[in-house]
Amino acid sequence: MQEIIKALQQPESYPHPINDLKTIITAVSIVFLTGDFAYKINKPMNLGFLDFSTLERRKEQCEKEVKYNSLISPDLYLGVVPITQTESGKISIDGKGKIIEYAVKMKQMNPQATMNNLLQEKKITTQNVKELAKTIHQFHLKAPANEEISTFGKFDSVKFNWDENFQQTEKYKDKLIATRLFTEIQEKINNFLTENKNFIEQRVKKNKIKHCHGDFHSGNVFFEKDKPLVFDGIVFNQRFPCSDVIAEIAFMAMDLDFH
Repeated sequence: MQEIIKALQQPESYPHPINDLKTIITAVSIVFLTGDFAYKINKPMNLGFLDFSTLERRKEQCEKEVKYNSLISPDLYLGVVPITQTESGKISIDGKGKIIEYAVKMKQMNPQATMNNLLQEKKITTQNVKELAKTIHQFHLKAPANEEISTFGKFDSVKFNWDENFQQTEKYKDKLIATRLFTEIQEKINNFLTENKNFIEQRVKKNKIKHCHGDFHSGNVFFEKDKPLVFDGIVFNQRFPCSDVIAEIAFMAMDLDFH
């Protein structure tokens, strides 16, 4: 992987002109900004909830990412491209030789034009938020839904997710959160779930469970000429993005309240 990263930091590895080549490294991926286009590759890793350990799995991840994210931002996601290596060792995007990796090709946006940055600069208007609401609504109308996806919205699944949250964060009591507050939140959540069990099951019957974006917050929204472009939807598993559409909306509402 280091050999690929080093190669893709060189302009001659690309089939088009380069303008100010930059690299962004995240926990599970690496993004190369080239000026007009961005290329994202996934690290060869297995964290349990995601498995990018083989080339075939990384290819599948790229294909899913383009397929699902194109439903919400078709202008942003341009396809999957191979990364190749010749017998002499030259590594290229969509070049000659053996395929050694795959990348998601995207239209490059201004990294500073994400909604969270624009909120801090007080550049987000009421109309911007309305346009974002329309975008997510239109996406939810066509987002995938089937019997398997619906199971993730059932009461037992929702309860499992909350129980897991508390189990995984309990060790941080009195370190990041007071025990009293942790217990109060846990009690409120459990009471809410118990009181609304029938309502939650009714949402499933009304087909409100979709393969949503899964990480719909202001850091995953670009604004270009006042048009919202939502990116980086979760596709590495189903449990995270498959949920009630109202939960997805609530996640963004919570983030906007924070800002």
